[in-house]
Amino acid sequence: DQDVFFDELTVEKNKRIISSFYEQWDEEAFNRYINDFGVPLNKPVKSLSKGTKMKFALAIALSHHAELIIMDEPT
Repeated sequence: DQDVFFDELTVEKNKRIISSFYEQWDEEAFNRYINDFGVPLNKPVKSLSKGTKMKFALAIALSHHAELIIMDEPT
């Protein structure tokens, strides 16, 4: 397993950095997923459980309207 986020930064700060790379970023969708998944925006990524990090990654993946999302087996 490899972390792809900035572990020292909060979920919110990671989102701000990552979202800037996507022209079709959907802030409303991201917030909906984060709320539905129960991911805390104000906590550093390093303090999240593996499952919560996966939920955050899924929220990111679903919030930029990718044409194709390839997912591996669940962890």
